[in-house]
Amino acid sequence: MVGIIALMLLGAVVFAVALASAAARAERVRQEMLWNWAVAQGWSFQVRGSARWAARLPGLRRRRLGVTMTGWLGGRPVTVAEYSYDTEHGSSSGSDGSTTWTTHHFIAVMVLLHRPYPAISIQPRGAFSQLGRAIFGDKPTATGNGSFDSRFRIKCGDPVAAKALVGPALIDAQMAGAVPPWSLVGAELLSCTAVSGKLRDPNMIFAHAAPLVRVADLLGR
Repeated sequence: MVGIIALMLLGAVVFAVALASAAARAERVRQEMLWNWAVAQGWSFQVRGSARWAARLPGLRRRRLGVTMTGWLGGRPVTVAEYSYDTEHGSSSGSDGSTTWTTHHFIAVMVLLHRPYPAISIQPRGAFSQLGRAIFGDKPTATGNGSFDSRFRIKCGDPVAAKALVGPALIDAQMAGAVPPWSLVGAELLSCTAVSGKLRDPNMIFAHAAPLVRVADLLGR
């Protein structure tokens, strides 16, 4: 019986090692595919990126940038990066002493503008934001477009600048879902979109980046 158990444990270890090896090979193939795309486009490539704007991305625990590529699109410098963070379930003080982690995957896009602007962001309203608007009314940054203001919140310390930057064309694109929620600090325009996993199709890189480039083009229009 002991011998059978030992063989079963050995088989499990061998299977786990083989599985890990296959996953490592698949990851190398994936990274090489993205690297080849970046080289063909004249973009830079990093397996693990770092950037100051990453501090603006969501998540609190085990935050990291993965594959990061930077180049030009629509006449603007653009960075497209894998981003993820983990959330913890359970704790070492739990009844079984177990802890599990869930990884949340995103694609972050940063477009570098020609000059800095006042800090501003547009995000969809959650339930509490909608309730606050119903009770207290609109903030000074509201656009006056009731449909837009009910669905989105503009956060900016300078209402005049907000109204100058968020014009009718950008409002229409935002309401149509043609552009993502975004934030702007200095000259760094940033979006972060939840995805199901790591980037595997190089053809999606421009698809991820183009909507934020459109936001850059529509600022002030």
